[in-house]
Amino acid sequence: MAKSFCPKCGSDADVFYDNVCIHCFIWNKKLLGSPKIVYGRICPTCGSVFRRGRWQFGGKEEDTVISFVKENLELNRDANSIELALTSKQLDYSRYRVHVEAKGEIKSAPIGTVMDTEVRISWETCDTCSRISGGYFEAIVQIRADKRLPTQEELKRCVAIAEGVAARSQEKGDRLAFIARTEELPEGIDIYVGLIKLGKQICRAVIDTFGGKITESPKLIGQKNGVDLYRIT
Repeated sequence: MAKSFCPKCGSDADVFYDNVCIHCFIWNKKLLGSPKIVYGRICPTCGSVFRRGRWQFGGKEEDTVISFVKENLELNRDANSIELALTSKQLDYSRYRVHVEAKGEIKSAPIGTVMDTEVRISWETCDTCSRISGGYFEAIVQIRADKRLPTQEELKRCVAIAEGVAARSQEKGDRLAFIARTEELPEGIDIYVGLIKLGKQICRAVIDTFGGKITESPKLIGQKNGVDLYRIT
C-alpha cells in the first residue's frame, strides 16, 4: 500500500490540512496574540479599575491583572474551540508577568500557543476615593426625633439603613453613592452623602421604618459650567 506524504516537506502523513501535513499547516499560524506589555490603571485604595474612559468597580488584584491581558488578546479569526489558562506572577509593586497557555483548532487542526505578557500598573486614586478623601459631599441627612431625643438604638438602626441603601446603590453601579462620614450630635445624627439622590433614598427608607416627614433646605455652593450647584440638607 502506497504511503501518503506531505507535498511541502515530504514527511509521511495520514491526515492533511489544506493539502499539507499538520506541521506545515500550523508552523506559521498563531492561535492568538498579545502585546508584550499591557498597561492598566488601578485605584490603590478601593481596587477600582479604569476602563473605557471611566472608573469601574474592580475585584481582586490578581484577577484584575489577568483581565487586562484577556482584554488585549487578539484571537485568530479562523480558530474555534479555544481554551485559555492564564496565571500571573508579581514581579514588583507595579509589574506582573502573565503566562498564557491556549489550545484550540484551526480548520479542525489542533494547535496550541504559549506566551508571556508583562502587565504594568499605574496606581491612581479613583474619582470616588478622591472625593471621599477630600471631604466631598452633596447632601446631609439630618435625623431628628419629634419633641424628644432619639435613642441610641434608633440612631444605630438609621445608620444601618443608610449603609444598606448606599451599598445597594453601589451594587447597581452608582459609584458616587457613598457615605462620606456620620456625626453623632446630642439632638440626633448627621449623615453626609456623596449624592443628593442617595440622601433622598435614605430619607425615604428611614421614614418607611420609623415614620416621619422630610424637609429640604438647599444651599447654593457655587457654579459649574454656568449651572448653579446646591447642597441639600
